Amino acid sequence: MFAIAPAMGKANLSASQLKLLSGKARWVFRVGEAGFPTIPTIALTRAAWEALQGERARRETKLRTHWVACLFKLVDKDGRPPALVVRTSAAAHNGGLMPARMGIAAPANPEDSVDPTRPLAKAIKAAFDSYGFGQGWTARPDEDRGKQIVLVQAAADGEIEQFLTRNAVTGAMGPAPVNGAPLPRMSESITALVNLLDAKAGRHMNCLVAIQRGQVQFLSARPVQVTAAAELEAAVDRVNRKVWSAQNAVTRVDPTRLTQLLHPRLKSTDGATPIASGLGVSPGAASGIIVFNPEDAARMRARGKHCILVVNETGPADIEGMKAATGILTARGGMTSHAGVVARITGKPCVAGVRTLSVDTNEMVCRIGDREFRSGDRLTIDGSDGQVYAGQLPLAQPHIGGAIGTLLGWSDASRTIAVRTNAESVEIGEDRAELRRRRHRSGAVRAYVLFARTHGGPAPRHPQ
Repeated sequence: MFAIAPAMGKANLSASQLKLLSGKARWVFRVGEAGFPTIPTIALTRAAWEALQGERARRETKLRTHWVACLFKLVDKDGRPPALVVRTSAAAHNGGLMPARMGIAAPANPEDSVDPTRPLAKAIKAAFDSYGFGQGWTARPDEDRGKQIVLVQAAADGEIEQFLTRNAVTGAMGPAPVNGAPLPRMSESITALVNLLDAKAGRHMNCLVAIQRGQVQFLSARPVQVTAAAELEAAVDRVNRKVWSAQNAVTRVDPTRLTQLLHPRLKSTDGATPIASGLGVSPGAASGIIVFNPEDAARMRARGKHCILVVNETGPADIEGMKAATGILTARGGMTSHAGVVARITGKPCVAGVRTLSVDTNEMVCRIGDREFRSGDRLTIDGSDGQVYAGQLPLAQPHIGGAIGTLLGWSDASRTIAVRTNAESVEIGEDRAELRRRRHRSGAVRAYVLFARTHGGPAPRHPQ
């Protein structure tokens, strides 16, 4: 238990304390250390909390005295204990974690600070209990249970705003909206925070701040999963901004995600009018037969047919069906929804948050506006701009160029092996579609081999 952003003065952490910082705790410390106004925050490990509870059972108070001293580091110069907020700080964010508990009254006495029936200790216990519980929880194999962290913060004054440091689809510098809703006008200090976090984290971050009378206080941040295209565009942009070197960009981009850039797109929308629009949360276009559950999606894939999984919203039980589907369409959700995150990880086009969509799984029918669609009908979705079309529209295959071409060029400068392939050497009688497929796969192989060599590991198997 130690202050990572005290109300007065700076945090002076030991080397062992610095090693404990993970998740939001790491970013609270680093942003505060850089001099940006940060909400007073203390970090509490599970090991320390369990030691406090063990001491309480023995009716001892030595550790409790230190804990109360830590809580006093949240008190500003006016001397009044603030209301408190309790947040989890997992190394990897998970939907099963406890949401932030707000507006907790400061303990009236030292015993209240460790009594699990009192508001503060009750919230801390619930936060630690949420680690390892909830749907879809997967602990990191190297996660040390005793080092799991909960944050206790002073409650912030003003309006709470949430934004991404970069656009999750395009990779453009933010602040960018989380769920598509327009952001209020942001001050220069927000831009400074975005630049600071982007440089220090080197990834897209979901950021939380408090704004009062134009003054900004940083609350927390966590990394978010984004499209491979956004990750790549951001990497190239950091080099252009001189935040990274070219070699830095090559080593920081995950080569296994590059094949996700080979997504189809709509060849033309001439004569086609969208029947609905939502949030394009994972890019690429997809066209196929409507299915309403994961089992039907798996059956369609087994038959070699393209399908669009249409649901109100997705959950952990739907993951296999999402992998089997060609595209995903949901009535609810946004950029950080389950559907959006899984679609970006698996490289599936996805449109979420279509408010005019309703799905009746019992009747196996969906309604989009005033139109009704049944299982077996066809839809086309564009995960880049969030448009939904009735029927099947022609798709165009992607090409390697732009940011991926730039990154492969930087990779070429540091590679020690070369890959040569002749995509025109195909057997007589092979159709043009197969030729195009080979060309794109050769591009993916080039990316795999060059990046694997640059990263120092063996080349992965040929992508399927």
